[in-house]
Amino acid sequence: MEQQKEKKSGSRKALKVIGVIDIILGILALIGGIVLMAGGGIGVMSPEADELLQMGAAVIIFLGIFGLIGGIISIITGGLAVRAANNPLKIMPVWVLAIISLILQAISMISGFVSNGASAGASGIIGVVVAIIIFIIANNVKKEAGK
Repeated sequence: MEQQKEKKSGSRKALKVIGVIDIILGILALIGGIVLMAGGGIGVMSPEADELLQMGAAVIIFLGIFGLIGGIISIITGGLAVRAANNPLKIMPVWVLAIISLILQAISMISGFVSNGASAGASGIIGVVVAIIIFIIANNVKKEAGK
């Protein structure tokens, strides 16, 4: 007896793809956060550093911590998105984390523009766009699941 596979909607397929992309971006954010924290730590501990340089290094460490947190949330959101693509009844955690991720990504983008200029802020736009896409797709899957 052959079991028929449940046909996935376009939104569920897209949710799976964007979930994998979010996991990859989360891993990159983790790596970036670690690099920022290490670089800031070197600046803070440097005996030749004046007070202003040490304050700047402390800000870099803070941004690194923020990157780590954002990366962890992106990995979790991506994993839950892949799970919800297979079982749409489990969409609510993705929907909630998509909102949280969007807020964090917007803060990250703004802080990137403020601290490092247009190039750093522009890279933050990617995170905001991915968070918006996940939210929109999760919303579609949520409607399909009747939640």
